Amino acid sequence: KTLPRIVGGVTDSVTNDAINILSVVCDELIPATYQESSIVKAYENSYRHLTCVLAQEMALAYPNIDIRRVLELGGTKWNIEKIYANAFGTGGYCIPLSSKYILEGAEHPEALTLLRAAVKRDDSMAGLFDFPEGNKIGCLGLAYMGNIKVHVLSPLVRLLRILGEHSVQVNDPLYSVKEIEEITGCPAFEFPEDLDKFDIVLLLAGHDEYKNADESELVRKTENCRFVFDNTGLWRDIKFKCPYYLSGQAGWMGFLRNLEQR
Repeated sequence: KTLPRIVGGVTDSVTNDAINILSVVCDELIPATYQESSIVKAYENSYRHLTCVLAQEMALAYPNIDIRRVLELGGTKWNIEKIYANAFGTGGYCIPLSSKYILEGAEHPEALTLLRAAVKRDDSMAGLFDFPEGNKIGCLGLAYMGNIKVHVLSPLVRLLRILGEHSVQVNDPLYSVKEIEEITGCPAFEFPEDLDKFDIVLLLAGHDEYKNADESELVRKTENCRFVFDNTGLWRDIKFKCPYYLSGQAGWMGFLRNLEQR
């Protein structure tokens, strides 16, 4: 009720009528033209998109510094959002699409050089994980973020575009086996029981089920993996017996050298 809301109609009269109605549930209504109000949400999300992509590029530019920690420390300033470097690209139906909306609707899209570069970088991030064929890959999380059943542009959706002929299986506690198989085209597997089937385990979504899993079983089930890659930070304190990489943490790109060793 106390949050500011932007209201814009095709005429001043329509805007005023809308404000009179919405004032029943909101105390702060800000009038705008319909052009202004229609673009403001895309601007807000594209602003956040630039921040997300900057985090990705910081992690790429400083692979041997804990950029995840740097981003946490930067977030202690009152006007900086706490974020992390999503190694697979930003997900969901708001932030990664907003920059494309702004570009598509612009009278002079050539002026939006930052947004164009951000879209290109964001769309290319999953390409880092173009694994050599022959690896059995277990992916934990179809959703784009923890505890939310939305898979639009999720890390897994982005990853599956570039994996090609790989042995990939998927687990997500928010989706049924049928949903997983229909959406991804990959077989589902049980967590954590089936983790020992894989050469590579990717933790892609921060679901509570993954956070609260038995630590000793996680270590035992992954001890023969080539590596575990954590895009969430849920498992950062677990002492895995196999190599463990956390996106944005110092040495996080070591998984690339790991892949080259075979």
